[in-house]
Amino acid sequence: MPAGVHEVSWSANQAYKDFLTSHGLRPATTPTQAWVGDLRIENAESRYQRVMEESGIPIEQTAVNQDADGDGFSNLQEYAFGSDANDRSSLPPPIFGESASYDYLILTDIGIAEPGDAGVYHLWIPYISPFVNGSLETSTDLIHWSVVPITLLNAKPSLNIVVIPNLPHTDTHQAIQRPVDEDEPCRYFRVNLSLPES
Repeated sequence: MPAGVHEVSWSANQAYKDFLTSHGLRPATTPTQAWVGDLRIENAESRYQRVMEESGIPIEQTAVNQDADGDGFSNLQEYAFGSDANDRSSLPPPIFGESASYDYLILTDIGIAEPGDAGVYHLWIPYISPFVNGSLETSTDLIHWSVVPITLLNAKPSLNIVVIPNLPHTDTHQAIQRPVDEDEPCRYFRVNLSLPES
């Protein structure tokens, strides 16, 4: 579908009519239709630029790696995590973590921690915008980075299965568990962000 504004209409299908009937509601005898107005189709770059401009940021300060409000976070970081890139007091939610040890088998997002292991590292990552690509990366020297094979979420899952006690996803953060070895060097994490290519 080309970029622009389009009008879309559709009719209710039999499954919807069956649903109404099963709940004691009477579906209309004439075809039911609905319309969506002002449907906007835009690529990721256009949407990013529009949000920056709507925030009042001058065009020369809207680059993804710039920090328009001088708060220490790039425009892209603020866009990805839902803060205002033109308000110094509006900051993205923090990324934070902690380590813990357990005496039982733990199935984690990216591996298994056996009983007696040094433990598990808990990491909380803010949900990212669905209009941004994001990946979690890890390093032991802050020079060489590798991707952690998990999917970063853009919203709290409707089914919040808690694998480790007291480690659910929150309303603002995705919970990630990573097994650690006591012989492993200190490990750092970062979120790599980019706009999807059109």
